[in-house]
Amino acid sequence: SLESAGHRHMVCVLLCGGLSKNPLFIQTQATVVGRPVLVPQRTEAVLGGAAILAAYAAGLYPSLEAAVNAMAGQADAVSPNTKAITFHNKKYEVFLQMVQHQKEYRDIMNYV
Repeated sequence: SLESAGHRHMVCVLLCGGLSKNPLFIQTQATVVGRPVLVPQRTEAVLGGAAILAAYAAGLYPSLEAAVNAMAGQADAVSPNTKAITFHNKKYEVFLQMVQHQKEYRDIMNYV
């Protein structure tokens, strides 16, 4: 769905912040998106990203890619659960129908 909505093809998803500590959330993200999810091993990945951008902006590296390659840490990869993909796709179909129904109900009630 992301690509059909105009987003370019993603090889993986990088997840950081509080929810990156929740194994169930991480696994569900990987499965729903259908791509591996990378979880940085460093505890403060957002601060690390800010430091990478600052180092590049200060001219310490010739490119942002060089700064990332030099400063980014390791990450753990979580692969999609292929057995659950069909389940989540069906849930998404139900969600889309619910959204459509909600629009229809709103249209009905607009005239009251």
